[in-house]
Amino acid sequence: MGLAVLRAEPSALSVALPTCSTTRTSPEQAYRWEVRASLLDLSRLHALLPLSIDGRSSDGKALLNSKGQLCVGWHRVLDLTAHHADMKFYRWGDPDTYSIHPDNQLKVSKH
Repeated sequence: MGLAVLRAEPSALSVALPTCSTTRTSPEQAYRWEVRASLLDLSRLHALLPLSIDGRSSDGKALLNSKGQLCVGWHRVLDLTAHHADMKFYRWGDPDTYSIHPDNQLKVSKH
């Protein structure tokens, strides 16, 4: 299913692997790239390079601090660059193909 979306949709940059589930869902557009597990079209990614680090991320954070250092993860810069290029990220569900990751409740900052 994931490869079919990349092949059929010229503006698809990636398709996230779903989490383990018993339900099957059709691909739907997502706002951000799923950094944990995705199929990524490398030729489309290369066409976006270099990634733009001007402006703010989708949640309003400055991309660079006053020293010119990146303030957000590089994958959020990819989100913004893809959005400006009208590229899309997709998510879908399939009981036969999935990734495993910790529940969000278990992922808390230790800082």
